[in-house]
Amino acid sequence: MCLSPISAVVQRIDGYACAGPDPTFLLEPADSAFIAGWICFRCQLSAPAEQFDLTLIAETSSSWPESVSRRLPSRDAIGTGCLLLLPPGTRMLRLSLPTCPQQFRIWDVTIQQRSKLQVVISILQRRCRRPSDLLHLAQRASSILWRRGIAGLRQTLYSATGAAEDYATWVRLYDSFPSRDRVILTDRMARLEWRPRLLLLLLADAGDQRALEQTLDSLANQTYDSWKLLILLRTADPDLASLLADASKRNPSIVISRHQSITDCGAQEKAVLAESDAIGFLDTGDQLPPHALHSIAEELIAHPRAILVYSDEDQITADGQRYDPWFKSDWNPDLMLNADAIGRIAFFRSAFVNSMVGDQSIFQPDLERNLGQRIASTMDMGAVRHRPQVLYHRADSLFNTDNPNLGNPDRQQAKAAQIQQNGVDPRSPQQAIGRHGEVIFPLPNPPPHISIIIPTKDAVGLLRACVQSVLTRSNYPSFDLTIVNNRSKSKATYRYFAEITKDARVSLLDYDAPYNFAAINNLAASRVHGDLLVFLNNDTEVISANWLGEMARHALRAQIGPVGAMLYYRNNSVQHAGVLLGRNVPADHAHKGLPRGQSGYRGLAAKIQNFSAVTAACMMIRREVFELAGGFDDQHFAVAYNDVDLCLRLWELGYRTLWTPHAELYHYESATLKMPYRRARRKRTVEEVNTFIARWQECIRHDPFHNPNLSRFSNGMTLAFPPACPHRWRVMEPRSEHLGESARHNLHLEGENDVRDASQYHSGPARRSD
Repeated sequence: MCLSPISAVVQRIDGYACAGPDPTFLLEPADSAFIAGWICFRCQLSAPAEQFDLTLIAETSSSWPESVSRRLPSRDAIGTGCLLLLPPGTRMLRLSLPTCPQQFRIWDVTIQQRSKLQVVISILQRRCRRPSDLLHLAQRASSILWRRGIAGLRQTLYSATGAAEDYATWVRLYDSFPSRDRVILTDRMARLEWRPRLLLLLLADAGDQRALEQTLDSLANQTYDSWKLLILLRTADPDLASLLADASKRNPSIVISRHQSITDCGAQEKAVLAESDAIGFLDTGDQLPPHALHSIAEELIAHPRAILVYSDEDQITADGQRYDPWFKSDWNPDLMLNADAIGRIAFFRSAFVNSMVGDQSIFQPDLERNLGQRIASTMDMGAVRHRPQVLYHRADSLFNTDNPNLGNPDRQQAKAAQIQQNGVDPRSPQQAIGRHGEVIFPLPNPPPHISIIIPTKDAVGLLRACVQSVLTRSNYPSFDLTIVNNRSKSKATYRYFAEITKDARVSLLDYDAPYNFAAINNLAASRVHGDLLVFLNNDTEVISANWLGEMARHALRAQIGPVGAMLYYRNNSVQHAGVLLGRNVPADHAHKGLPRGQSGYRGLAAKIQNFSAVTAACMMIRREVFELAGGFDDQHFAVAYNDVDLCLRLWELGYRTLWTPHAELYHYESATLKMPYRRARRKRTVEEVNTFIARWQECIRHDPFHNPNLSRFSNGMTLAFPPACPHRWRVMEPRSEHLGESARHNLHLEGENDVRDASQYHSGPARRSD
């Protein structure tokens, strides 16, 4: 393998010298081209790998939407390596070193092909330190296969090849807990005027006593002392009973209950519950970092209206290695209805739990998820707070391999309550639970009429494909289609207009003024008669026949404003799966470039959920909601960001934006409107971007649906180095020695809002407060 410096590197006799920001090497095979598939990259370094920040990048041909990269693990060793899946069309490999010593050597660079079986064996060798680990991995694979299919299992396999090492570096740099932090938090706790009484619940059956000891040790190590642990002992195992009895004697905060029922609440449970302010849940083997309960208590104190507080989490092996982080969004009620959005680290106000549980046991199965779904159905966004810190470590096992959304009457009842709350009442709860346990909101009978608006200027080939797909593939019973002609010139276009308007469902509207996307759609919306409006680009093409019905089910809900769809590039990779603010530019699309059929980070590319915005390339909205907002802002956003601006204005009016992956279309992306090269159009685009930033700078600074521990400079959900939200009790200082100017700039951007006051943690956009 030939290693050639191509940027900011000077080759010397004894190695290399850094000559600028982001030193980069080109990797070229000695005798053949790169072959798509798995490779193993390895190299030797002249200093411990922790002094380097290395990323291996596979550059692909122009037909692929983006490059593929893998950040190499930083271990305290001379050498590093990684597995990487090369996509089809890989034309070169680059090795980027934004962080490195001023003088360094790299040698023994090797790249070897790996089969899928070899990759699996490599993962097993790294994860299986004892025979029981193999069983746990098999259980986890079975669960992933059940819930997410072959594509989900394949994606998990890909993540496992490098994410664990990358996360280990992130933990070492930004999520450690040095002794000075304990001193700081102990002092902060002493100054609290009120300490919420936290109650944790743990169900103890016969099992691994060592795992239970690890859980108890993590509680004993907390910096916060106002807590109790209620353990329901449901086994006659004498060793386990002895262990818990000893733990209770050493720490009176540990209470043992032998009430055998998990349906009726015992007297001891009621007494302990009455003495608590908030309730959380633990599983045997799970662990809390030392600052976990203190962080939860601070959140409850800062936000007295909060009914639920939750945080991020990861998994931990028996020997303390952390991996598989779950960085969650702020409160996402529509995601909570269709999946688990809060995870295991969730604390509910005791009064709320009492009101929901009554005389039933607080140890009933799946209680926290049922409570979360009840909150999603009945309370506003301010009732929930998300703390973007890893405050929970799940044990390295997966004993519950069933589908958590199916077969649970309590969960189905909670989802049925949500449907009734939104004004539609299914005949039975079971009929409301559909794909993978998702809520399916029934359409009224008869369904409302939909008006589809398609602006166009010539490009008759694109327009024909778009209109034909709508008319022939849509199975919705009641819709019309209005083509808005914006100064087309081609005779072929006008011949097509005459031909297509013979269909009674199609009409033509002229807009004789310079191109203004917002004004065109505002005019058309005032002329059409549908109860629901669909704004659709002329460079789209319908895939799923039920796209209109799928979007209408949600657009008709009282709390929902704009509804967006799943859009794909021509090559079947994701073009739009929701809009995130502050990503690369003021706003960008989530999961862009993800191959069709893959579910993305934590499966989010396949789940109905809320976003800050969706694109108007395909957007549905109720007429009265659109008119309430005054339509698109055609004065300030003629071309750019008018759709995002509309979504954010509706958010301020109390309407959530929703995205569904089950309405699928192709989007060939601005094929009609060519990129602006004229000076006037460039000037207008810059003005619109600046206006958007000025109007929505707080939202751009913190998008509630994008976790600040994930990077804002990557289309994928990759880790932020550093995170934009480290521990609030200290200012993080990322290791910047040996960094070039480019790397220092990126560190500054990722962490520009490093320290946020407690009042700035919110469940809605940054402009809102409790």
